[in-house]
Amino acid sequence: MAGSRRSVSSSSFNSSGPAPLDPTFTPSSTATATSQTSAPLTPLASLDLGPPGYNATIKLYERTESETTVFLGPWDVVNTEPRRVVWQCSYAGEVLEHFLPSDYPADIFPYVLHSQHRRFGDPREMELYLTFREPHRVRYTTIDGLMHDEYIDVRYEFTTIDCSMQFQGDVRGKDLVDWYDVDVVWSDTHRRTDSYGNVRGLGTIQRMKLWRDRYSSFHSLTLYANHRRRWKEYLVQDFDADFRQRDDRHRRLQLNARGARRASASESSHSHARERRFSASSIFRPRNSSSSSHGGASSAAAQPTGDLRYLGIQFTRNDRMQSGTDVSADRSLLLPASSIPHKELPRTGEHKLSFPQDYRRFIDLWNFAHDSDGQYDAPPPSRVELESPVMNGGSSQNHHVNGVAELPSPELLPTVEEPGTVGACALGRSCTDRKVRTVCGYVDGPAAGSIILSVNAGSSSVKVSVYSAEHGEAPVQLAEAQVSGLTAPPSVLDYTRGVEKIKKGEELSNKTLSQRDAFGVLLETLIEDTDLPQIGHKDDIGIVCHRIVHGGDYTKAQLISEDTYLVLEGLNDLAPLHNANSLGIVQTCIRDLASARNVACFDSQFHSTIPPHIRTYPIDPVIARSNKLRKYGFHGISYAFIARASAEFLGKSPDRLNLIALHLGSGASACAIKGGKSWDTSMGLTPLAGLPGATRSGSVDPSLVFHYASDVGKLSPASTKELHISRAEEILNKEAGWKALTGTTNFGVIAASEEPPMKLAFDLFVDRICGFIGSYYVSLRGEVDALVFAGGIGEKSDKLRRAVVDQIGCLGFALDENANATKLEGVVQDISAAGVKQKVLVCATDEQFEMARVCSEDDEFWP
Repeated sequence: MAGSRRSVSSSSFNSSGPAPLDPTFTPSSTATATSQTSAPLTPLASLDLGPPGYNATIKLYERTESETTVFLGPWDVVNTEPRRVVWQCSYAGEVLEHFLPSDYPADIFPYVLHSQHRRFGDPREMELYLTFREPHRVRYTTIDGLMHDEYIDVRYEFTTIDCSMQFQGDVRGKDLVDWYDVDVVWSDTHRRTDSYGNVRGLGTIQRMKLWRDRYSSFHSLTLYANHRRRWKEYLVQDFDADFRQRDDRHRRLQLNARGARRASASESSHSHARERRFSASSIFRPRNSSSSSHGGASSAAAQPTGDLRYLGIQFTRNDRMQSGTDVSADRSLLLPASSIPHKELPRTGEHKLSFPQDYRRFIDLWNFAHDSDGQYDAPPPSRVELESPVMNGGSSQNHHVNGVAELPSPELLPTVEEPGTVGACALGRSCTDRKVRTVCGYVDGPAAGSIILSVNAGSSSVKVSVYSAEHGEAPVQLAEAQVSGLTAPPSVLDYTRGVEKIKKGEELSNKTLSQRDAFGVLLETLIEDTDLPQIGHKDDIGIVCHRIVHGGDYTKAQLISEDTYLVLEGLNDLAPLHNANSLGIVQTCIRDLASARNVACFDSQFHSTIPPHIRTYPIDPVIARSNKLRKYGFHGISYAFIARASAEFLGKSPDRLNLIALHLGSGASACAIKGGKSWDTSMGLTPLAGLPGATRSGSVDPSLVFHYASDVGKLSPASTKELHISRAEEILNKEAGWKALTGTTNFGVIAASEEPPMKLAFDLFVDRICGFIGSYYVSLRGEVDALVFAGGIGEKSDKLRRAVVDQIGCLGFALDENANATKLEGVVQDISAAGVKQKVLVCATDEQFEMARVCSEDDEFWP
């Protein structure tokens, strides 16, 4: 699939320096020079690179002070060893050489992200952003000599889709016929799901491509087996023309390997070895990797994939274009001439194929490709690569580029055993620069997609935790950063890497920062930390999980799509202090972290199991349903962590666990957990109901607010065009709670004081907590395994815990005073008296970790 020639309106990779918009443009020095060179002694002649002035861009010395954007014009693939792409740049004598890791074209696999990574753009435009799964050597020379010769993560940004397709074809020696976004590809040897029901397969959420070999004219399919980090390539001719299974409704089909048959249960174990199996290597000669050690990953990845009986494909549902795209009124796509096979393609109108129907296009092109390949009994036995003429003439043995002789390849320096070794490479770059992959052999961080950011945007703070995660395994925290004081400048930054506090209370600005500003500061702090090599660039972030307070009817975490975003935007009025702030950061991530997947984790999702008789309000049911008025509950991410941690601590199965859990902080709530699931909770339609908090009133007589002030129905001055807040909501959410009673939101000060206003606030809080505990104890019929204190106040205030347990002692709860006074160590601590049936526990809840854990375990979220 391809698109018409068009300029790039937005970028997945940041660009520095102006782009030449016409043939007469002369790039600034930032576009063609590094800090190691001075201005050329002789004026340079600019070259005509054609509209819009260049075909692609690439960055050198990325994320350093010497960062350089090079504008690339025409290219030529030189097939002499080492095989490389030679680019003509903006000036005469300015050449960039991209050395390919293998001398065999079929070993090279350009990588393009799945369209879900840019859900609000045209899926075709993903082809503009081309990269590779391993570092490649890039050499850049100007009239002043050698400027760059390093192994880097090559990232091209093309100006048109046609250019990108032509480049991919030239590098692979195959024409790119079409591409298809797929959710999962599986086979008989790599099942669609594992024994736990998790989606696995060969690969998930990726772009599969159909190629036609320029030499043999045979077609093949490529996909990246991202669970095993290697490429797979299959010949179309090795499968039957007819599909083994085809489900048009769900856009799913299976390709049956030629000669394979479905064995009965009794003979499957014996016939498995006898039946003909196939390998895509039938037309490919043995793969020979280049001598470069850095090319090994690519060569190994391109090895023949072995035998299989069938290949299953689940296509992504791209039923409609997303906002901001530029397509014709009939939503169709015209394939370029370079992708048209030798015979006529099936056409509707003028060779047009419906854009969103990846599934339908695949079926049409599959039948054509299979018919075309079937005309040949066998491919030619061998393949001969002819030496390519060098751009603008010249011999392959001693070629020149624009009159400048090719520089001999410098000998690569020995690799450094450990990154960070002091010293400089041939280009004068320090090996201690962890943000640059140089010829010294340093490769920082894990593979893309294994870094998870957990983002928690509150009304006055933004917190980001960084985790390293492998699919299906518990994430490991690497760092944590927080900006607080957003509503009361100056804002301050706290940053911890591992167990080391790097920054504490660092003042940022006397101006009021928005949540988006704060997130930008946190992201910059993480990327610029040279001792955090796992995040050297925005593209290193694989998943960003956002805490969204109100998730409406969502019962589980969701990939954030356009539809999801619009639903959550409509819920802003129900959680005015949180949802709008979180969605602002979501917008920033979609714009600035193009390669990351955004996941919404909802505070309300844990409470989706509350039974109807508890979640229903006694009002007109028609109005309630139409306006979605019911109890939702919040702090669910915290309660999910508490339930799981408590079950493990008590040695009980989660589905047999009954708890009364208290999340006590500036926002406070209680939850009855029955069989490991939410049974009831104190918060309701909004977080306002239930327990009082730092600035929230908690549950009060609904008519109280009308007696409180006369203008409660009017919009608050804090309202915006997007968010409408009434004075009533503002009074009960921001002007009530402990602050209204005592003048402070610091509960530690309240608990330590014996002054009447402070004591009143403390006793009131204890009374409200005990009221919910008693109610839930009865609702659970006395079958309670433990009372759990969590949250900042629940974890730290031994005085509050003592007061609460003393008041509910009649229910059988009792404290061990020494254990209660002991500082919490670990995740869960038992503070109950010896011999009591019902435990009293303290839990260090971790919402950030819980969000990262959900993302690491769910196949849907894994890149």
